[in-house]
Amino acid sequence: MKIQSNHYLKGLKSFYIHLLLGCIVCTLLACEESQKTIYRSQTDTMVNDVNDTTQDMFSATMMSSTDQSNHPNAHDQGVTIESGMTIESGMTIESGMNMDSCSPSERQVRRLSHREYTNTLQDLLQVDVNEVASLVADEKRGGFDQDPHLLEVSTLLAENYQAVAESIADLVVQNQHPFTQVACTEDETHNECIYRWILTTGDQFFRRPITASEADLYFTLYQTITADDCSELGIKWVLIALLQSPHFLYRTELGTEKNSSQFTLNAYERANLLSYLLWQSMPDPILFAKAQDQSLLQTETLQAEIQRMMQDPKHQRTIHSFLDQWLGLQQIIEVTRDPIIYAALYFELREMMLNETRLFFNQLWNTDSDFASLFTTHTSWLNQALADYYDARSNWDQAQETQELNTLLTDQQLTDQYKWTTLPNNRMGGLLTHGSLLTIYAHADSSSPIHRGLFVRDRLLCETLPPPPENLDIELPPHTDEQDTRTLFEEHSSDPVCQGCHQLIDPLGFTFEAYDGIGRWREEDHGFLINDEGALISQDASPVTLNGVEDLAQHLANSQTAKRCYVRQWMRFAQGEKEEIQAFGQESDEMRCQIDTMTQFSENLGGTLSSPLEALALQLATRIRMGGDDDMNADHDDASRQVLSVADRMAQSQNDLQQVSDVVSCQTQPTSGDFYQDLTVGLTLNMNEDRWETGACQYFTLHNPTADTIE
Repeated sequence: MKIQSNHYLKGLKSFYIHLLLGCIVCTLLACEESQKTIYRSQTDTMVNDVNDTTQDMFSATMMSSTDQSNHPNAHDQGVTIESGMTIESGMTIESGMNMDSCSPSERQVRRLSHREYTNTLQDLLQVDVNEVASLVADEKRGGFDQDPHLLEVSTLLAENYQAVAESIADLVVQNQHPFTQVACTEDETHNECIYRWILTTGDQFFRRPITASEADLYFTLYQTITADDCSELGIKWVLIALLQSPHFLYRTELGTEKNSSQFTLNAYERANLLSYLLWQSMPDPILFAKAQDQSLLQTETLQAEIQRMMQDPKHQRTIHSFLDQWLGLQQIIEVTRDPIIYAALYFELREMMLNETRLFFNQLWNTDSDFASLFTTHTSWLNQALADYYDARSNWDQAQETQELNTLLTDQQLTDQYKWTTLPNNRMGGLLTHGSLLTIYAHADSSSPIHRGLFVRDRLLCETLPPPPENLDIELPPHTDEQDTRTLFEEHSSDPVCQGCHQLIDPLGFTFEAYDGIGRWREEDHGFLINDEGALISQDASPVTLNGVEDLAQHLANSQTAKRCYVRQWMRFAQGEKEEIQAFGQESDEMRCQIDTMTQFSENLGGTLSSPLEALALQLATRIRMGGDDDMNADHDDASRQVLSVADRMAQSQNDLQQVSDVVSCQTQPTSGDFYQDLTVGLTLNMNEDRWETGACQYFTLHNPTADTIE
């Protein structure tokens, strides 16, 4: 039997025609298998077409947002905080404080960190998104993984984003998330309804108003899909495209031009800066509304929003993210410890230690405590297990103030009761004597003066030391019962090649020797009485003798270097550092000026633990951005400044939204029956359709009711 191919194509409706790829026909024998491959290929191409139209703009911006420190106006065009601007505590910022006196801030487009990305998906779609583990790890600098200068998109990460976008879109469509429920009115066409949905959805995904020209691209994608498939599938692939858009994955700090080569952030950029700094996520409806009405550009509104946002529960995300990265707390769950020597360290105890340090920091943060309180506070949040571990059970029994564990603290919901408990006399080092830090900074089978000394140098004093020389044997000799840990390390560090750095590290680490590898108090080590005398040795100051960790804690509490380092760590967290971190705490003039200015600004705001973050929010939102002007900037201004209604943007569309379309729902029942008659004389062609979530197959039966053989 012979059937001409042109006749066959008349009878088979192809779901996979694409203007850019040509006509692709799904054959009867391989329909179900090939449709997924073909559909993925053509839809990915269409998604890429949509997003590539904006990618060039972002690339051009990254190229143009270079260091402007040599600009002739770089050092005399700062932003002055208005006289009389007040903070909630009543503190008034001095008139004339110039936040740009050190150097201009660069215009930039910065990718969302993995943490910001995940939080945004959770807040935007109200689903439990746990996709961070599938993303390529970001590079760290100074312990922080969200430095915008390092947040690049590799080919592998782009593939990760695609996989996450498709899985999330599948999930929200299957669960009939509100984003997928398009409510049309009686007086609008289906095209108008979908276009309005694209505008309102795009506003939330882009975190600013989506323009008509941008919406047209997504509408074209929807039309391409639904020309041969159902409406829900078109919605799904629009969501996939939005989730992979540079406008979703990045946020801009380009600004609108104030005068020659100087730019100030527009209201939506301010909103995004504040939300990702203070919440690690997207703006909420209140903040978005203040960007929309432009009131966020007013100093009073900006200040009020910062205060509101710092009182919101989502602010805990920022506090914990900073704390975990600054102190390296996330390692408590992962560090390896000898199961025989340290059998007492079970998994749940690790989580309790993490909870204690987070709750402790929260307590001081929420009570407007200063930096010194981190080292001078002799109480902490303990549950019964931690109280027994610290030998503080009697104090815990008598404690009155309690707090139920916030489920944000760990991945598991623990219901143990935590009490604000006075610690025993051997825990008088504040944060330094927390089991979490003492466990993290140790060896698998012993304490480690090197790990603990480096922690103090790097994280608390911002005096990063260079790595050891290549080919240098840094392995410790086997530990025996003939010497204690201190003696072992003293002998190991006696090599002249090692002494230069180890004299800055080991004496600090020796002050922790009263605590073993999992933070338990001890008076002996391998039968030898503990010697925890140490010293703080500086290159430009006389050595400071320290009798144990309590002395070290007191010194840090009074140290301007440590306080200044705390401010710098917040700066690293918020904006990263353009420069590579220099050894021995060396700083460029520009860096020194920025840190000193921020430290003073924080003091002016009250000098509490939260003051550096509040100062950064005010500074970064109002600073001048320097850069050149070009056509790309004009497009950015038009996309960001105009506040147009949905109706106005619909009127700007280049599409005929009045046209009536024949789009069907995926819920439509499959059809069957005589699909094509008179294929040739005496033949009929019957069609049956199977429809599934990602497409459909049509099966055709050729019937010859006559007695004749037809060729």
